[in-house]
Amino acid sequence: MKLTGKDEKFTLVVRVTPNSSVNHVSFESDGKLAVKLTSPPVEGKANKDLVKLIAKKLGIPQSDVSIKRGEHSRDKVLVIRGVSAETFKRNLTN
Repeated sequence: MKLTGKDEKFTLVVRVTPNSSVNHVSFESDGKLAVKLTSPPVEGKANKDLVKLIAKKLGIPQSDVSIKRGEHSRDKVLVIRGVSAETFKRNLTN
């Protein structure tokens, strides 16, 4: 997992696959977080659903998850605030 940061603020590399049959979070062999979304990549819908899904899995407000880079790409960099490293790893790997 490519996770950098400290003090409950992390940067995470994510690969998004829109138009999937289910919403699902897993890890790829290169350490990127792989997120499949049922929503299409139209008018920011997939980006909104990505933020919503990650926030829900981590148990934090959506305002604590933001896309730092890659809004128009499958590969994105997320900034996540308000969660400890232990909680982060436990919630995203379950």
